[in-house]
Amino acid sequence: MPSLLKIESNKYDIFSKISNPNSRYLCNIKYCFIFGNENNEIECSESFIFPNETKYLLSLAKTFEQSPENLRFIIKDISWHRINLHKYPDWQNFYNEHLDIIIGNAKFKPTELSGLSEKIDLNSLEFTVYNNTAYNYWDVTFNIFLYSGNRIVGVNKYILQEFMSKEKRNIQISWSGRFSRVSDIEIIPEINVMDEDVYIKYKGGVGEEK
Repeated sequence: MPSLLKIESNKYDIFSKISNPNSRYLCNIKYCFIFGNENNEIECSESFIFPNETKYLLSLAKTFEQSPENLRFIIKDISWHRINLHKYPDWQNFYNEHLDIIIGNAKFKPTELSGLSEKIDLNSLEFTVYNNTAYNYWDVTFNIFLYSGNRIVGVNKYILQEFMSKEKRNIQISWSGRFSRVSDIEIIPEINVMDEDVYIKYKGGVGEEK
């Protein structure tokens, strides 16, 4: 069953955990968040999950007149793709090398400390990201989780464009809502590193443009 977080009077964030127990297969899925009967779709999308991976799928800032009942996560379609051992003889090493993106200096400032607004609950999140890989990416998605103890109290998403190898960036995000005490922050980069289209490729030392 998905989890529901109220962020404003009539807005909610939704998230659900999925796992891929297979060690040799990538999984692509089409899924929906729904409530009530299957005609009440909140959001439908597509995603991927690597071998032996557990991750969250997010649906953010959805508006409801009242808290949705019988909230569900359903998989519409699923396809499995075996890891080609000729192309990826050491899958774990390939994964580690391509997703070596370092997160640092994460600081969450709640409404009363952020200085962003006195009239609405507007918080601030700051962090740094460093691309420690040898690869340039068109887009990197960061899934962000705020914890109070072991409980997730906030979820968000940030997309960084044209993130180059060995580049470091400082990120600041405004985040609406009122949270209980935030004790920990988790920021997870998400890139389908098996998709050739995610890479900014070079030809003759000049970046190719799409």
